[in-house]
Amino acid sequence: MKTTFFFVFISHILFTTLAYTPHSVAEDSRQWHLPEGATARLGKGWLSEIEYSPDGSQLAVAGTIGIWIYDTATDQEIAFIAAHESGLWSMAYSPDGNMIAGGSTYGSVYLWNATTGELLHTFTGHRRSVRSLVFSPDGSILASGSRDATIRLWNPKRVNF
Repeated sequence: MKTTFFFVFISHILFTTLAYTPHSVAEDSRQWHLPEGATARLGKGWLSEIEYSPDGSQLAVAGTIGIWIYDTATDQEIAFIAAHESGLWSMAYSPDGNMIAGGSTYGSVYLWNATTGELLHTFTGHRRSVRSLVFSPDGSILASGSRDATIRLWNPKRVNF
């Protein structure tokens, strides 16, 4: 009885571990069957946010691995911005489309150059994950909402580039 239980337990652990490795989660999901009416699957891993660039030419997809940027005319990936921590819960384009902000699991807010993917600045202060981000219409303020029950206002224009 103990041997059977042990065998079943170990088999379950091995199956679960091998079936749900990060590699299998992050595989190219475009190979999977698409539901009727869908034209493509974008992004990899656990996805949390999608947003069009202000001019509509790009679609950014954020998740546990980073941000994928796709050309909306071709659905082709044109850039990837790696997450610096354990993933991104939120994302926003600046109104001019030059910057992308990403809110992390550990409370940091990252600001990247939307064209090059270069990290421009890291804002810190939240104690828990940043679940929402929005730029003011003129791009002078970036607001972040966190699971620590705070909203913080940042000035992305005063960042030293």
